[in-house]
Amino acid sequence: MSKTRRKLNEVKELVMSVLAEDEKARSNDTYLYLKCLEKKNVETLEGAYNADLSIVSVHKIRQKIQNKEGLFLPSDKVIEAREELNKEVKNYMVGA
Repeated sequence: MSKTRRKLNEVKELVMSVLAEDEKARSNDTYLYLKCLEKKNVETLEGAYNADLSIVSVHKIRQKIQNKEGLFLPSDKVIEAREELNKEVKNYMVGA
């Protein structure tokens, strides 16, 4: 197994642990990222910078867990809001 795959598996385990314990983290990626940092005992901004944990990785892995694996889903209201946001972002990106 490559170093990158091992690292992503570690992040997935961390994210799944937080999602299992904290329903709020299922609906808010910033909150999820902060809870992941907390689990890694990060207490400062410098610690976050040096934590080797990307908010993008946390976001993408949360998406995979929820959207592809169907685990730790957010509320229907959050799902609807995310779908609407995705539509608006796509329209913005194509210049509509």
